[in-house]
Amino acid sequence: MVILIMALFAILAFLASMTIKKSGIRYAVTLIMFAGLILSVIMVIANMHDHYGMTSVTTTTKKKFTPQVQVHKILVCYCTNRLELTAKKMLIFIKLQHKIKNDGG
Repeated sequence: MVILIMALFAILAFLASMTIKKSGIRYAVTLIMFAGLILSVIMVIANMHDHYGMTSVTTTTKKKFTPQVQVHKILVCYCTNRLELTAKKMLIFIKLQHKIKNDGG
């Protein structure tokens, strides 16, 4: 929209300087059109730099996460299962060694 207004001011300034015969009126109208063109350019630059008329809104919410099962309970169960499995393996290994010693010796 602003670019169309800039083009309109440029065309009107050109037409005013070429078609108006009286020099006083021609200079006044051309000056007004160029002032409008310069003001439009300044507004475009201000809009690009500061995003004139737009505000930035951010919303932050904090929530505490509490799991249903505590992590330490899961770790204790995992470690206990691992120890039981290791103990069973060791027991089987010892039984096998004992059986080999008894059968072989």
